[in-house]
Amino acid sequence: MLKSIRTRLNFTFVGLAIGPILVVGLILSYKSFAALKKQAIAHQQVESERVSRAVDDYVRELERVLELTSRAHGFMALSRIKQRDILEELLAYENRFEELTLLGNDGKELIRLDRTQVVFASELKDRRKDPLFQQTIRLSNNCFGPVYFDSTTGEPHMTIAIP
Repeated sequence: MLKSIRTRLNFTFVGLAIGPILVVGLILSYKSFAALKKQAIAHQQVESERVSRAVDDYVRELERVLELTSRAHGFMALSRIKQRDILEELLAYENRFEELTLLGNDGKELIRLDRTQVVFASELKDRRKDPLFQQTIRLSNNCFGPVYFDSTTGEPHMTIAIP
């Protein structure tokens, strides 16, 4: 059957017609895929920068709230009861805080309030050796701890230290 010239010519012409179309189609498919991949990566970079700015703004907002609270009305000169009241109000008003802790210059907890549990005076810790406390005291500047995830809710948390 393949011995006739007509059949050979038909296969040759069909091959010559379809072959270049397949090659061009494959090349265009590859180029389209590469362009879409590049576009997706660029979009992801833009989106990650937007999210990064949003997270940074959120953290800076919390930092400003804490700074304002610690510097307003001579906070450190107030009695422990008034300090506790202010921190309780802040914890109730700003539901973005899970825990607020007031440390003395020696690193001992003076007040610790937690949104989910009651903290007794006997449970107050000494954070003198905490690297974040040491860094905050040494630099006399606001410092941020690493991000960690709550084991029960899976939410990200971070410690913000204000001198």
